[in-house]
Amino acid sequence: MANEAIVSFKGQMTERDFRRAQDLMLRKVRMLFGLPLVLVLVILLFGKYYPGGGKDPLVLAIVWTPLIVVMPLLWIVNRAFLGRYWRQNKLLGQPFAGAVSEQGIEWTTENSHSTLPWTGMRKMLNDDAIVVIGGGSQSFWIPRSAFASDADWSKFRTLVKERLSP
Repeated sequence: MANEAIVSFKGQMTERDFRRAQDLMLRKVRMLFGLPLVLVLVILLFGKYYPGGGKDPLVLAIVWTPLIVVMPLLWIVNRAFLGRYWRQNKLLGQPFAGAVSEQGIEWTTENSHSTLPWTGMRKMLNDDAIVVIGGGSQSFWIPRSAFASDADWSKFRTLVKERLSP
């Protein structure tokens, strides 16, 4: 058979896997917003570049209070929205199975079956616990727990990385 599986997987996404996938996908966005914030903080710390030069308590309160309040609040809101989304979207926690072949990745759930050709996938994001494969407007998240062994997990990551390399 030409579409013989090289590596198979079977599992179910957990809320922790979902959060890790979201963290991977938002990494560049966080850097995009984080680097200018760090620059602003450095400028503020040196105190020469805004009125009052770091000595006026009112200016300090106006500048630092939003940073001290808003940043933790954004983190809390983000965590809450992710948890809410996870609980409301029952499809995310459905069992899935699949296989990787020379043609692409087969993906099967209780409600669907699809074969994702390598040409339809654009990028791979991964860490030690999950792989996120993106293609077009959708992404597929495959956690480490879906693989029977460390060897299968390594083989899967290597194959996907080779196929999606420019």
